[in-house]
Amino acid sequence: MIGGSRDGVLVALEGIDGAGKSTQAALLKDWAHGLGWEVVLSKEPTDGPWGQRIRQSMFTTRLPAEEELQCFVNDRREHVERVLLPALKRGALVVVDRYYYSTVAYQGARGLDAQRVLAQNRAFAPTPDLVLLFDLEPATSLQRVGQRGATDTFESLEALTQVRARFLDMLKTERHIVLLDASEPPSRTHERIAAELVTAVLFPKLAAAHGRYVPPDEPRYALLNEASSLAADHLLPIQDRVRHLWVAKRAKLGASDRAFDQGAR
Repeated sequence: MIGGSRDGVLVALEGIDGAGKSTQAALLKDWAHGLGWEVVLSKEPTDGPWGQRIRQSMFTTRLPAEEELQCFVNDRREHVERVLLPALKRGALVVVDRYYYSTVAYQGARGLDAQRVLAQNRAFAPTPDLVLLFDLEPATSLQRVGQRGATDTFESLEALTQVRARFLDMLKTERHIVLLDASEPPSRTHERIAAELVTAVLFPKLAAAHGRYVPPDEPRYALLNEASSLAADHLLPIQDRVRHLWVAKRAKLGASDRAFDQGAR
């Protein structure tokens, strides 16, 4: 199943700058490569003409809200057609650093209607299998970005505070978004991401396939091995298999994750 001819998996990493999305994308790529899975890392805005126009405005004068929105939509449409859909059809794990949830948050902070922006993007962009929202205090974000020497017109304390609020608002209606504490150590955050990918995405695929995939016998794949065994246990009702996997996830991550687990569901 992993790295095979089935449809791929799309994971979107969201949140304000400095939250560690690039670091986690690299860690997830390494985890998936260990399974023999093709991984495609991408980002938005892209390096295409529309993305370049957005990037130029980040360091000069920010575009009017509607014009900026249209640039993001045009850039994403090309990204979907040229990168995302072909990779998903190959069965790859596609990890995108920012997706249309960022557009909803950033344009919503500028006064545009969030539901209109969301609908406009969902009309052509594939829905992610997993959305990871890295939550970070805006002041910490500015501190981290400042250390990189990469501040731009999208980043001020007031703007980031509004954007963060729009991201958190999405948790009320977009129940599939997983909330992560971006102030935690990267290794801890990676464990949570891998566990969520296994339980929310890979286990349902394994169960639907009615077969057993045997992951490598390594500690970092322990939960995936548990999911694979449960998926193959046809004598156990699916509700019980889900419950057993949830218990295994809690044992791996610990009770301290409960608040974020509840916030993401």
